[in-house]
Amino acid sequence: MIELRRRIVATTIAAVALVAAGCGANSEAADQPRETITTTSTVTATPTTDDVTTTDIGHVEVQTGAERLVMSGFAAIAGKRVGLISHQNSVVEGRHLADHLDAAEHVELVALFGPEHGARGDRDAGEYIEDSIDPLTRVPIFSLFGETRQPTPDMLEGIDVLLYDLQDVGARYYTYISTMGLAMQAAASANIEFVVLDRPNPLGGLVGGGVLDEDATSFVGLYPIPDTYGLTAGELALAAQANGWLPGIESLQLSVVELVGWDASMLWDDTGLEWIAPSPALTTADSALVYPATVYLEATSLSYGRGTDRPFTLFGAPWLDAPNVVRELTARSLPGFEFTATTVTPRLLDSMTVEPAFIDSEINAVQIDVIDGPLARPTELGVHLLDILISEGRAAGIDVLSRPEWLDQLSGSTRLREALEADTPALQIIDRSGAEVVPLSKELQEHHLYARSSS
Repeated sequence: MIELRRRIVATTIAAVALVAAGCGANSEAADQPRETITTTSTVTATPTTDDVTTTDIGHVEVQTGAERLVMSGFAAIAGKRVGLISHQNSVVEGRHLADHLDAAEHVELVALFGPEHGARGDRDAGEYIEDSIDPLTRVPIFSLFGETRQPTPDMLEGIDVLLYDLQDVGARYYTYISTMGLAMQAAASANIEFVVLDRPNPLGGLVGGGVLDEDATSFVGLYPIPDTYGLTAGELALAAQANGWLPGIESLQLSVVELVGWDASMLWDDTGLEWIAPSPALTTADSALVYPATVYLEATSLSYGRGTDRPFTLFGAPWLDAPNVVRELTARSLPGFEFTATTVTPRLLDSMTVEPAFIDSEINAVQIDVIDGPLARPTELGVHLLDILISEGRAAGIDVLSRPEWLDQLSGSTRLREALEADTPALQIIDRSGAEVVPLSKELQEHHLYARSSS
């Protein structure tokens, strides 16, 4: 790993240059005229030995874009009226970024924008969220997971710059990056700046799975990228703009406040940062690494662990022969993972608004543990899981693939479902998906802000 991760770097954030970006499906702003096109820019600071100093940031590893912005005294946005897209991870020194902004003398916090789970991250997955007033800053919170999923012109009125500070998990179907794209488009239409405060990708630079068809966009798939795309949010925003993945984004004034001390060989435990669950079901960094595999089980009749203490790292059903599934998974030599047969009883937990599958019933289950993160390939595991479970279901007279349309949306095309229905071997499906990624690799590489190393 690079030496940068061992340093605490004091940086002053330079003035932000402007760039173009925006968003796609169902966007009201897509057809609005653009007057100017600017060049892509990122906020950078290359630390040297002379730059190392003591700060009051509590860790000595990676610095997030939000930390750097706070450390600079908000120099890059001084004198501006600010909107903030945030959630529970938007924290610097144990304090929410909204509260830092509210206390700052030279910026004015105008509004918060809440994605899925809310602006302070206190809402359940899929829960409809109303607009409200933030109890601490007393500014309005506009919901981006209620009547609209894109900021409206009225919401953006009086805002000079829109900050994006959401911790993503590196999977295309995780909705925060769709919120980012839709907000980018709205900001372009309103002619306001958009600043991505970058955060690590918990999967590092891992790229895998099938590529979304351009005509299959949805809120769980807004970009023609693989299931795991190996970019930070900042890199993805730049790639989307440069490659024209999102219509109507030419005039967006986009900038990225880069991470310091991070490279794409790093998984979460390498960063020195505290894991704060970016959604209630991803309680550990390991669960984020398994999620790209088990999220496909949302399209099946099985439990994927909701209502237990192992969401997305456990799956099961009353009829499942869990020991046999463990034997089959183990025989397929899937590196980085270990599988254990167990039993669990899903319950309705305090934070949940939707009943989990098989509530209050004991089910046979398989627990997935990460034993070697750098070797793990979750998208490949996902294909093997579906292949094995569909076969197990047929033997038990169970229709496993109960929501085929949802599998199509998650996988970004009909190809995965059709291959499974045709009993295509899992390894052949994986090889086909890998071939889809090859033409896209160069497009992704051209927008890397951080080192990609083999160590």
